Amino acid sequence: MKFLLALILLPTIAIAKDFVPSSFSTQYEETTTSAANKKKVKKATGTIDYKFPGHIRIEVKTPDQSIAVVNQQKSWYYQPPFGSTKEPGTVTVQKSSKWPLIKLFDSLKNGVESNKLFKHKYVGKELVLVLVDTLQKEIGVKEFHFVSEKDPKTVKAIDEFDNFYMVKTSGPNVNYKFINFKEGASFSADHFVFDIPKNTKVINN
Repeated sequence: MKFLLALILLPTIAIAKDFVPSSFSTQYEETTTSAANKKKVKKATGTIDYKFPGHIRIEVKTPDQSIAVVNQQKSWYYQPPFGSTKEPGTVTVQKSSKWPLIKLFDSLKNGVESNKLFKHKYVGKELVLVLVDTLQKEIGVKEFHFVSEKDPKTVKAIDEFDNFYMVKTSGPNVNYKFINFKEGASFSADHFVFDIPKNTKVINN
């Protein structure tokens, strides 16, 4: 869950400028395949709410609940108490965030030409974004792959891809699939501010 996305898509000849809308809300499925055992797959489900620029709320529903909330000033990552344990939940608070998803969605807002952050290429049914070395080190991601059953050069919006996955600098690939994607979602003023529950252990980084 501490990973999730970062960057930019397709040549402008094939894609509209608002490849990622100014706001959206979606359910998602995440799968992680073990590098050592390809048959061992970890699955998670949840929701993603996004607002340009720099606002995201990711709630993992299963199997283990957690909430990540990011705005332009601060980020929170909350893990509630587990089961019937008496241990308090924990929240990690930071002044800035290196969450890959924020970098991805914000960058895609203005189109998908290759730029100083990445180079793009097409490999079969995939659009591949190769990140520059400095960004790889910052967010721990080497590449983003967007998969489509049709010609990826004709895809005009992020939700039209069948799925996408990221290749991390270390560890297994992580795959995402959007479900019930809703463009133009409206959010309350405090939606991207996390209200810390009482008795939560706070870690300030």
